[in-house]
Amino acid sequence: MPEIGSDISSKTDASIGLLTNVPKAILDQIGYKYSMQENQNNMLELIILYRDTPEQTRAFIESLGGKFQDLGYSFAVINIPRDRLEQLALSNTIQYIELPKNLYEQDEASNRVSCILQVNSDYSVLGDGVLVGFVDSGIDYTHPAFMNIAGTTRIEYIYDLSTGGTIYNKETINQAIKSPNPYSIVPSLDNTGHGTHVAGIACAGGNINQMYKGVAPNASIAMVKAARGTAILSSQIMQGIRFLLDKSKELNMPLVISLSLSTNDGAHDGGSLLEQYIRTVSNLERVSIVIAAGNEGDAGHHVGGELIKTQRETFNIGSDEKTIVMNFYKPILPNISVSIINPTGQNSGNITIQEGYIQGTIGRDRYDIYVAGPKPFELTSEIKIILSARTGYLVEGVWTLEINVLNEYLGGYSIWLPVLEGLNPSTKFMEPIQYNTLGIPATVDNIIAVGSYNYRTGNLSSFSGRGVINQGNLTRPDLVAPGEDIVGPVPNGGYDNKTGTSMAAPQVAGICALMMQWGILKGNDPYLFGQRLKYYLIKGAKRRRTDVTYPNPLWGYGEVCAFDSISLLEADLNAILSRGDKVHKGASVTNIKDNKYNILRKNIKRKDMESTSNTNPMSNKGRLKVQCFRGDNYIPIDGAKITVQGTQGTENIKSIELITDSVGLTTEIELAAPPLEFSLNKNSNQIPYSMYDITVERNGFKPIVIRGCQVFPTQVAYQICNLEISLGRGDMRQEIINVQPNTLNGNYPPKIPEEVDKPLPPPTSGVVLPQPIVPEYIIVHQGSPNDPSAPNYKVPFKDYIKNVASCEIYSTWNNSALRANIFCIISFTLNRIFTEWYRGKGKNFDITSSTAYDHAFNYGRNIYDSISQVVDEIFSTYVRRIGKKQPLFTQYCDGKSVTCPQWLSQWGSQELAQQGMVPFDILKNYYGNDIELVTAEKVVGSPQSYPGNALSIGSSGQDVRTIQGQLNRIARNYPLIPKQAEDGQYTQKTADAVKTFQQIFTLPQTGIVDYATWYKISDVYVGVTKLAELTTTESSRVLEINEFIPPIIPGVDNKRGIPKFYY
Repeated sequence: MPEIGSDISSKTDASIGLLTNVPKAILDQIGYKYSMQENQNNMLELIILYRDTPEQTRAFIESLGGKFQDLGYSFAVINIPRDRLEQLALSNTIQYIELPKNLYEQDEASNRVSCILQVNSDYSVLGDGVLVGFVDSGIDYTHPAFMNIAGTTRIEYIYDLSTGGTIYNKETINQAIKSPNPYSIVPSLDNTGHGTHVAGIACAGGNINQMYKGVAPNASIAMVKAARGTAILSSQIMQGIRFLLDKSKELNMPLVISLSLSTNDGAHDGGSLLEQYIRTVSNLERVSIVIAAGNEGDAGHHVGGELIKTQRETFNIGSDEKTIVMNFYKPILPNISVSIINPTGQNSGNITIQEGYIQGTIGRDRYDIYVAGPKPFELTSEIKIILSARTGYLVEGVWTLEINVLNEYLGGYSIWLPVLEGLNPSTKFMEPIQYNTLGIPATVDNIIAVGSYNYRTGNLSSFSGRGVINQGNLTRPDLVAPGEDIVGPVPNGGYDNKTGTSMAAPQVAGICALMMQWGILKGNDPYLFGQRLKYYLIKGAKRRRTDVTYPNPLWGYGEVCAFDSISLLEADLNAILSRGDKVHKGASVTNIKDNKYNILRKNIKRKDMESTSNTNPMSNKGRLKVQCFRGDNYIPIDGAKITVQGTQGTENIKSIELITDSVGLTTEIELAAPPLEFSLNKNSNQIPYSMYDITVERNGFKPIVIRGCQVFPTQVAYQICNLEISLGRGDMRQEIINVQPNTLNGNYPPKIPEEVDKPLPPPTSGVVLPQPIVPEYIIVHQGSPNDPSAPNYKVPFKDYIKNVASCEIYSTWNNSALRANIFCIISFTLNRIFTEWYRGKGKNFDITSSTAYDHAFNYGRNIYDSISQVVDEIFSTYVRRIGKKQPLFTQYCDGKSVTCPQWLSQWGSQELAQQGMVPFDILKNYYGNDIELVTAEKVVGSPQSYPGNALSIGSSGQDVRTIQGQLNRIARNYPLIPKQAEDGQYTQKTADAVKTFQQIFTLPQTGIVDYATWYKISDVYVGVTKLAELTTTESSRVLEINEFIPPIIPGVDNKRGIPKFYY
């Protein structure tokens, strides 16, 4: 075939230039892997942008012996004989020709963290009436996750492009499901499982376990199966989008399209025909398009920067690579030459880069270079470089690409290797740039680009594609969603975890379906799609990281939060209605009923729009709430008067009076606090919190004064007050609690080093435990071990850990740092208990509050929501050396006033967390690689252990009955919790009761009984039922009160007297 001449090269991309010049043997090696596959019968599949009418263009293509499929908007996919390519390019009918790019699947308990369950319940949206479309590897239509409760399919269409474009509609799919041999009727399989998993994350529903349900479990589904080999062609994606648009119009359904595919084949600037087509569709159609950001963040496949006279980019070629393609983009003006040097030092010599085709050898290997001319819509110069082995494999090792600028012009450049899924993982640049690694087509400006984060650790996924720094008003990705270890359906009826931005994108697509149902189908906002929908997604995203300035190229605008997004939209619409009502009463203007954002929205509830998630992370404000209980028994005290008065740094603040409600809780108030950087900067000597005095008064109870309650900026301080009953006028002396400085800014003695491996107590003691357990209570000696005058406090184990963490670290720190430090505190504490370190020495306590020996502990001090939530999730997990039984004695120091090379550094852990390190890696950094995280087999004091799986709507059995019974008992003291039948069926009523409980006890309000909620319900249930365990003493009978007598510990002297709690 003749080469493409320079007069038409401006109408074709560089891939076609290589296709027409590179020998077929090399093209066969590349195959579909590098987007240059030719179809059978010597036919080429191409994407074109045409200028004539569709009818005229079709006639022209057919005159060449080809086939024409119109995509609308002057885009088409064609198939023509290879020897007619030049005739096609010479025609005035054709504006531009592009070889289809290969896009790869981006594989790598998340609905709760993305605030989805609350939207499902509060706004009654499950995706009904919305079509969610996918272009992927196919779908297992026999999987129950894609059927409704009646057992019929929720899939409207399967469009199988892998078999030439066969369409299966809902009726045919239902026939197949009922057949004993379904694949004889609908022979469409998902060979990789990627499409099934992705569709399930967004739309799994029907008669399956609640934990496996997707974001929009009632949404309708359409799948375009577009797999060819291990990749999907961009032409197929465009055909699939056209199909989905057409079918959504036929069905009269709003459409969400989810694309979990990515490529590096292009300039990443929106210039490819695929990107232009998606942009056009998104602008002109009623559709929301969600695209995965790709998994190239840490793949090492991008370099770039500013050209200098001479520079070198080194890259490693791994084993078994036959061919490598590099996509090189530079400005028009700089003239350059390149030389390629292999690991043995053999050199291609200087190659002047000029429009057209160049070929040569480097030792035993070959290079092919094609330089495309300027395009009608792109100014950058596109250079494709192929390195191929003439025999065997490319030379393995570090190669060098030397770039020389030959004139006075410079400018920016970028080079990309193919995406990770197309290469040996060790094939990468040696000094890569992690920015501008967003995969195509997430680079399109008017779609929703989604990155990934780990919702368990709160850290960005290392693989998540990043945007460009300083890109003006365009920030990419738009937001992030959970993308690591996400559960979803897989072929043959099972479920599995997968990781990647592929998993993050469909969650956001499902959220779009919920919002479009609420906006378009429920008549609240008929224009809620596309850019308008994206506006509320990014406005409602959670920006919780204090070490991030939003928006940015890693996190975008933050972590997706469906509830905040839809709530903000509702608030805006309500504001429009409110303004419209006022205007309507006083002037002749358009009636508010005709407002484009309102269609008889009388059913909308008014909500409290207070939201702390969108608070400016650098604001000097913190929050405080107070909750009052009788003694230690979780029985709420309502009507208590709470007076808050500023002290150090806040003397000018007027006193604030609050009253506790029926659950013993005050409203949450905002208070002044120091700048956030005081607690994030290791070198700061400023006190990072403000201090307030709190007085608690209630008739019939002894008053309490807390002096120096500590409030950090951006954090919620939580002050629990355990009030004791007053025995009369002579028994009203107030209890005073002095909150001591945090250990990081106070004057505390450092820890005295101890041996890590402790001797176990002798088996004759009668209390040796076969394995560590989590005790119900811990006895804390408020002083040094040898101070007999110090009091002992009996504290619930979880409350003790929360108290210590609030004393030892700053609640503003990165979540990974909080978790790492709390794992240390738990492990250290359980070691003291398991080895009976103090009990074995004849002491009547388990641990002390001396920082020289143990942890800081401050009886009665406030804690923080951020710390409390972490402890609730991990309180029974500890660190252990592999092969050892006892919890690791995890000593630590602050890392500022004291250094400790073999221990965890508190400040050091924060610095590592800010660098993106996860909690377990932080621990390994200090304690070595031979450690593991272990969950204790038993939690003492809990009537029943956690069943292992979260309970939610659809769950049933004895575990559900246990929770229902415990909540009904708790409801006697907390009447806001609705009563329910104890039938073992987890219905919406059970979810509502759980959600109310979670609200009262400051847990995430999901309506799901997860690990933290299970044990919190257990704690409160035990607390409110302790009356059955009380021993009535003679004095108690006289005073008509009950006195709780702590259980006697064998062999322990109780001369000091553990404080007694009264009801």
